[in-house]
Amino acid sequence: MTFDKDLGFDRDHVGGEHLALDALKAGDVDVSVTTEGNYDEWVQDGTINEKEIKITDKTGLYDHCIFTTRPHFSDDLKKQWEETLEKMDYNNPKHKVMMDLEVLKKWIPGRTNYFALCEKGVERTDLFHLNH
Repeated sequence: MTFDKDLGFDRDHVGGEHLALDALKAGDVDVSVTTEGNYDEWVQDGTINEKEIKITDKTGLYDHCIFTTRPHFSDDLKKQWEETLEKMDYNNPKHKVMMDLEVLKKWIPGRTNYFALCEKGVERTDLFHLNH
């Protein structure tokens, strides 16, 4: 079962994860998945009672907010985009707002070496074909 909400909008994981949490609380599912940041925030604001909902496991590290381009995209434009991101400074108030939305302090070159666990989960659950 997936819980998609506002697909295509930044931070959709908050909406979808909240729907999954609601299903867990209602007894419609036995487990749900959320980011550590959402879990911590929901404990603090009372959305989650730690005595009723427990963390059973955590994933390993993985990168999020990865940008990609379509084939034949201009190498020059791609390089300009990467350089622009790398120049962003968390101490600059104009940059901080957007970086806080992405839960990061610095942009780094994209990596794929932490995706093995996510890829296994997608394959095991046939995630991209669940709702089709």
